[in-house]
Amino acid sequence: MAEPTELSWEAPPFISYERGKRWRYLIIGIMGLLGAILALAHLYPSAALMVLGGVALIVQAEEKARPLQVTLEQTGVRFGRHTYVYKQLRHFAILQDEEPVLLLDSKSPYSLPHTVVIRNYDPIEVRDFLGHYLPEARENVDTSFLRLNRLIGFS
Repeated sequence: MAEPTELSWEAPPFISYERGKRWRYLIIGIMGLLGAILALAHLYPSAALMVLGGVALIVQAEEKARPLQVTLEQTGVRFGRHTYVYKQLRHFAILQDEEPVLLLDSKSPYSLPHTVVIRNYDPIEVRDFLGHYLPEARENVDTSFLRLNRLIGFS
């Protein structure tokens, strides 16, 4: 059987979790407390930015993950309208969460890893396809940003 020239699916870039009122109150409390401390220190612009940051965090958290068209091609990976050629990527990893998640680590020190949920394909098939173009990070995958996102309720 011939190797596929591309794999394509539609999936959210992250797994969304419901955030209840308790989460919102916690964010309001933390940002309000930090804003009050900054205001007491007469750092009014910083206090205002802290409160606005809390509001922005809550508003952003209410957005649901919109599906994204993901295409793995022979030349690179397409996330919606953005294409990343394999030369821009360091390695890939497939993480097992509630659903399998593809992580693509950029060579740029200023870019976070790209993540997307794997749908309609066996993760082994995705691993085999990407293995032709990128090395797989089998150990020591830094998922600290994923843990931080999960801790604050973003993925």
